[in-house]
Amino acid sequence: MLNCYEKISISFDSCKYYLNSYGYEQEINYKLKKENIYKLYSIIKKQNPQKIKTTKAQVYDRGGYDFSIAADDVNITIDNSS
Repeated sequence: MLNCYEKISISFDSCKYYLNSYGYEQEINYKLKKENIYKLYSIIKKQNPQKIKTTKAQVYDRGGYDFSIAADDVNITIDNSS
């Protein structure tokens, strides 16, 4: 399995961008204003992430993606890892 991924974590107290590219790891910390986080959440919610579809196929290197958002006691996770 390739050791490559990107990950973004956004919360009120901290935001992080993770990059792992063939063993090279980098983490960038940043802050967003609360109003920008609310705008982002509003945009994601309007797009109804529960409608995101995945496909299944045999792969020899997992790769794939995970999408998850948690706010207002709602937790949505979508991935194509199965």
